[in-house]
Amino acid sequence: MVRERTRAGLKAAREQGRKGGRRSKLMPRQRAEILAMLADGRAGAEIARIFRVHRATISRIAAEARTVSPKTGAAPEAVAMEAAAEPLLSES
Repeated sequence: MVRERTRAGLKAAREQGRKGGRRSKLMPRQRAEILAMLADGRAGAEIARIFRVHRATISRIAAEARTVSPKTGAAPEAVAMEAAAEPLLSES
């Protein structure tokens, strides 16, 4: 009975457009800025300190950017670079 109600609740949430799981610590524009910093030659450890994330997070973002998106057929880094036109770090 608990299982049925849980599944019904999750189904209702999905129908309302909600997703499960933890929210991302980095916004898409921050991810784009990280890619731009990597492209400029900054060290992953330095970028990780700036954004207060683990170095592995920076590596994962870089690895995701190297893969081609099956939906768009384009590399995510190309889309991310456009979003990085207004860097977040310059606001601080």
